Amino acid sequence: MIFSNISWRSSSSNISDGLPTVEQINEWSRDRVKEFLLERGAKLDLEENDVNIIHAQRVTGKAFLRLSEEQLTRETGPFRLPYGPASAIAELVQQIKGGKRTSFFSLPTPMIPNTYIILCFSFLLLEKLVTGRTRTLSPSLYNENNETLKRKKRMKEYHDTVTTGLKANNPLVGANPKNFFRNQQTNPILNGRPLANTGPPITLYNDAFSLFLNNFNDENLIIPPDFLKWADKLILEATNNYNNEEEWNEKMREILSERLGAIFEIGTGKNDPTIQVALYYRDYWSQNNVKTIRNCCCAPSFIITLAGPWFCILGGVFLNRAVVEPLTDLIPLTINLRAFDKKKRIARLFYSLYQALRHLDNFYHNLDLGKPMEHRFFPYVRQFQFDGNNNISFTYVCELSDDPTRTIWKGTLENGRSIVIKYTSKYCAAAHKICATAGFAPELLYCSDNAETKRLGGFRLIIIEYIDGTTLNQRFIERDTRDVSYGLSIYRDVKCAIDELHVKNYVFADLRTPNILVFEIDEEPHTNIIDFDWSGRHNVDSYPSSMNEDIDWPPGAEPCALLNKEHDRYWLNELREFLNLSKEEVTDKALSQF
Repeated sequence: MIFSNISWRSSSSNISDGLPTVEQINEWSRDRVKEFLLERGAKLDLEENDVNIIHAQRVTGKAFLRLSEEQLTRETGPFRLPYGPASAIAELVQQIKGGKRTSFFSLPTPMIPNTYIILCFSFLLLEKLVTGRTRTLSPSLYNENNETLKRKKRMKEYHDTVTTGLKANNPLVGANPKNFFRNQQTNPILNGRPLANTGPPITLYNDAFSLFLNNFNDENLIIPPDFLKWADKLILEATNNYNNEEEWNEKMREILSERLGAIFEIGTGKNDPTIQVALYYRDYWSQNNVKTIRNCCCAPSFIITLAGPWFCILGGVFLNRAVVEPLTDLIPLTINLRAFDKKKRIARLFYSLYQALRHLDNFYHNLDLGKPMEHRFFPYVRQFQFDGNNNISFTYVCELSDDPTRTIWKGTLENGRSIVIKYTSKYCAAAHKICATAGFAPELLYCSDNAETKRLGGFRLIIIEYIDGTTLNQRFIERDTRDVSYGLSIYRDVKCAIDELHVKNYVFADLRTPNILVFEIDEEPHTNIIDFDWSGRHNVDSYPSSMNEDIDWPPGAEPCALLNKEHDRYWLNELREFLNLSKEEVTDKALSQF
């Protein structure tokens, strides 16, 4: 796990000031180690008994520098320290080691200053990511609840997450599947375990993640020759024979630190390493000594897991819940060095990570720690261009869905105008504009171009006029009866919108009641259709690769199948039945006379 700038000047300099060097500590006796820990006991919140336990194990200076949190907390180990003092001692060791390494900034390829890398070593292969049914829940997006209540809910979840992190057991214990999945039911980490606990895309919260992904996927990325040589060294050492795990772990720490900075290791035992690092990320950023940083940003961090010579890079952000997301698949280093494309891919992986860490370090160095920032809970983009002119700033107000995978918020412009802010991987702006021009959709103010979509990790920023209305499924939860005149008004508007699209050879595709917005102007009912994510050209564009199997889709509407106008007509018939209208009441002639 990589935490950029954890040795932050204003938050932990009191711990790291005046540390001895590695060379000095290597000469220490166990008594000098004990004296050193007692001297720093107050700053590290150590009790004398904690220090005595270490002293009783005859820990000299050299042994002290090899201590890790996993060794100090292991139930079957000689120390069995509580998580708090174990974490403090392990962090101190890494600061001392980091202090030595970060003094060599005159090297041609400098390490990243003030950066920790926490590696998760495991000889248990990572579980494959399980793909399952995609949820397409569509709660009432535009039924505005009390914004104060939404903020209170967000802050309660945030404080519950911090409290859980502070009270948590050692991640080695918490990562036990029985313990982990039980706790996921109350205060979950959004890491996709189970799939319902998936969080929002982390690329929306800090651009270091998309920088890493874009560089890694760029086969034309220029990699310095010395980095290519270093990659050879990494591959050889990662696949080499060693007498024991610790010898291999130490070699990996040494090599990775040459390019990525000081190393902070956590072990995983026999648990899934992706679960343990998710727990460690949440627990670390819940600590009081990083509270100032946590309150000013989403604590963006990179995570590395190693399962033998297999690597996986993940990222994490701390929102109202901790969110941990894999950024790569499981990448083997067991390759033939003459397979130049594979070798270059590995070099590109770590060079991309190096570049992203430099970017992230700059982010932390420029972070304003003056006061807590509530915008840390929202994506980092806060401007868009209106009609290609000057940048327009906006502010996030509250979530419009309780589903964390639905990245949609209410916001306001500088002039006070309310807007909807949405991020989606696919959006048909052309279809939206057709309906908006005819008065059957909210005004589309902005849609990302391809360049911005790439910067956002494949997600388009959509800015839409905010309309104070209710989705149709929610409206009839609130209304006991369905007035025929009211239903005819809704059906007429929706059919007119679909006719406008079909004339121009477009298909709306997902015309279910959650995507139909009803509202009133001067006590007159009006209807708009919303969410043009699936819309596209008839018999040209396709449905997404995953569709909710619990929904009765039109015949022929299947994953990756072509869009067809008949599918919209199917949904119009479903709408007619939902509104309790007869076929005679919705003929073109009858609607024209309504």
